[in-house]
Amino acid sequence: MYTGIGIQYTLLRTGFKDTDSSGVNYQSINTSQNIDFSGIVGYRLETFKKRISFLPIAALVFSRQGKSSGQMIDRYTYKVENVNNVLDYNLNQFSLGVGFKVLYKMTKATYLYVEPFYRVNLRSIVNKDYFYTIQRNFFGIRVGLLFDK
Repeated sequence: MYTGIGIQYTLLRTGFKDTDSSGVNYQSINTSQNIDFSGIVGYRLETFKKRISFLPIAALVFSRQGKSSGQMIDRYTYKVENVNNVLDYNLNQFSLGVGFKVLYKMTKATYLYVEPFYRVNLRSIVNKDYFYTIQRNFFGIRVGLLFDK
């Protein structure tokens, strides 16, 4: 059995392109910064030579949103506004993640790993009823070192 905790910084970038009620075209790159804290559980499956291991994992992640910037159309005024004035952000988020680490044993206690992963939010990033939801779904590959006793 494997358990662990983690911390990660996430920068999200999304594109915005629209035309306001007076026919003016707008384009913006919207950004959102987050700090993520995760609790991880998994089970290590070792190969017969114990040099390569596999570690399927599941994670519960708490995210705290930091600074956001960008523009979008306000649904009430149909004018382009700062994204922080338009959206009522849910600053605290929970998400679930799954991954599959492939570990290569370098020394007695050090492993090099590659981990494809997927993570999904449990609810929208915005609090109030907006005309669309904002969901964060992550696909990715992590590469790193794992230290074991």
